[in-house]
Amino acid sequence: MASAGYIITLLLWGYLLELWTGGHTADTTHPRLRLSHKELLNLNRTSVFHSPFGFLDLHTMLLDEYQERLFVGGRDLVYSLSLERISDGYKEIHWPSTALKMEECIMKGKDAGECANYVRVLHHYNRTHLLTCGTGAFDPVCAFIRVGYHLEDPLFHLESPRSERGRGRCPFDPSSSFISTLIGSELFAGLYSDYWSRDAAIFRSMGRLAHIRTEHDDERLLKEPKFVGSYMIPDNEDRDDNKVYFFFTEKALEAENNAHAIYTRVGRLCANDVGGQRILVNKWSTFLKARLVCSVPGMNGIDTHFDELEDIFLLPTRDHKNPVIFGLFNTTSNIFRGHAICVYHMSSIRAAFNGPYAHKEGPEYHWSVYEGKVPYPRPGSCASNVNGGRYGTTKDYPDDAIRFARSHPLMYQAIKPAHKKPILVKTDGKYNLKQIAVDRVEAEDGQYDVLFIGTDNGIVLKVITIYNQEMESMEEVILEELQIFKDPVPIISMEISSKRRRFRRQDVRHGNAAQQCFGQQFVGDALDKTEEHLAYGIENNSTLLECTPRSLQAKVIWFVQKGRETRKEEVKTNDRVVKMDLGLLFLRLHKSDAGTYFCQTVEHSFVHTVRKITLEVVEEEKVDDMFNKDDEEDKHHRMPCPAQSSVSQGAKPWYKEFLQLIGYSNFQRVEEYCEKVWCTDRKRKKLKMSPSKWKYANPQEKKLRSKPEHYRLPRHTLDS
Repeated sequence: MASAGYIITLLLWGYLLELWTGGHTADTTHPRLRLSHKELLNLNRTSVFHSPFGFLDLHTMLLDEYQERLFVGGRDLVYSLSLERISDGYKEIHWPSTALKMEECIMKGKDAGECANYVRVLHHYNRTHLLTCGTGAFDPVCAFIRVGYHLEDPLFHLESPRSERGRGRCPFDPSSSFISTLIGSELFAGLYSDYWSRDAAIFRSMGRLAHIRTEHDDERLLKEPKFVGSYMIPDNEDRDDNKVYFFFTEKALEAENNAHAIYTRVGRLCANDVGGQRILVNKWSTFLKARLVCSVPGMNGIDTHFDELEDIFLLPTRDHKNPVIFGLFNTTSNIFRGHAICVYHMSSIRAAFNGPYAHKEGPEYHWSVYEGKVPYPRPGSCASNVNGGRYGTTKDYPDDAIRFARSHPLMYQAIKPAHKKPILVKTDGKYNLKQIAVDRVEAEDGQYDVLFIGTDNGIVLKVITIYNQEMESMEEVILEELQIFKDPVPIISMEISSKRRRFRRQDVRHGNAAQQCFGQQFVGDALDKTEEHLAYGIENNSTLLECTPRSLQAKVIWFVQKGRETRKEEVKTNDRVVKMDLGLLFLRLHKSDAGTYFCQTVEHSFVHTVRKITLEVVEEEKVDDMFNKDDEEDKHHRMPCPAQSSVSQGAKPWYKEFLQLIGYSNFQRVEEYCEKVWCTDRKRKKLKMSPSKWKYANPQEKKLRSKPEHYRLPRHTLDS
């Protein structure tokens, strides 16, 4: 999940809906909660692993819930980490390229940093082994890693000397786009398979079936693709009819008015395809592709398109044949930058591949629907019983079916998202969205899909969207903005552990938060006890009573109680008293402002008193007299702090005068504060001592100095 010298597993499980999201109108610009990297650590919401090797340049990650391990691959290294304690009990494999390979790589013109072994492939091969492949200093190599059984002590070592050439399984260039999936013992991969990253192809290797690939230099199949994701999704219970889907972007041949347009594609082929007999030998004979559209409908039929696919996520459902597909897109427009998330159903994808083929008679013709006779078996279909069982393999297909598939790989019908529009659109430029993971959770009022969206600056957004059937619109709620990394580095991979969460159900759309959460306490300090603070202000000076709600979408209401027997009243604002994002600001403090102030947050039906602040007001004239007396003492070289030897036994510390003004009800706390904060500050200035030499007399002193707002005094006083 990282690209730096450490990785972080975000403990998202169990924290999905800790804030109630009811209501009918959502603020789509602000998250309900914004948690910094430090806050996440304090709340045990992250677990950090620091590599002893420093910068790892991580490229791939594999979650193994059976073994309860997380496998990650980077530069010359593969790690096995515990999901429970990511920093403890980790195992590593050091897998560098040979010195000879590195030297050859550099001599061919590559940088030394590129001439390492970057691990790009990690798959479960069986219950005891992983398949791993690396770039091998621009000479790809593959090997098996023994991990053992679940009940054994975790193993983790390369099976040597069984390293194999990795061409067609792993790219040469560590920065090249690449996807792979292992089905049975066959590895399906989309990659650039040559040294100079010019030969883009989809491969099948290993296993019992023949090695096979797309044709060389056929732009009708692939034209400068960027590979994003690949999955095996069955159509039915007949395993011979299984199909592998590839998601990628490429330059679009059919975009006649814009020759450089980028389109997102879904490619599909049969897992058991073995090519043709006379033509397409060892080449795919069932490869088809269709356009994946994500656009916002506009006026006059002109849509705003998000054409470049950044990431894809398949959300499993109870029906393994029909996962829900989430695509994260950005726009290639030169006018504005934006991102969108669209949701697709397999029924729409299958309808496109079962529909008409795109056809072009010649260079001067437009693309249109193919209206001629389609040969049998239907091009793109698999050799299976559900397709008649007449052909044992694709090598038995008639030549006309093979030729048609070769010349008509593009489907005419584009695949449109559910509701014909995105579920989320971001055009504010605040985030560059790069990764997406989705979890479906049960609430009291139904199922909700929780989106985890990774950005290029180390932030993860946790979002839900609610479809309004009456308005035919999507309501977006940003639950949290989580600063995963201390430094702004991109999120490059995310995985969700489906086994580790799921202990709370809430009514998202209509629920009463107070009733839902009665007797419970939110995770993340959302229902902490009310904080109590004491503040002092000088008459006619400005004073700020600080209060910031945890939820940025909550409304803040201030109440004041002027005496113990009086009722609380809502604070009335005017040109002297102003409500601000940081709290309640008194531009000119009056003596009548003294009292106890209550900062309450309100969000839908939930009300919480966040902070209780007792404000005491000191008369300005008496404070001036007090500091004039202090100045007289300084003229006679007498220090006012009792801790100094120059103060005589009978000298009265100047802050005792201050205590007489405000009363002795809080004498002990204020005296401790004055002695340990004010006096030490003044003494340090006088003696010019280094801060590193100061020692705290007791643990409370350190706390007071680190959090002076607990007993905040006016700036005028502190500066005097």
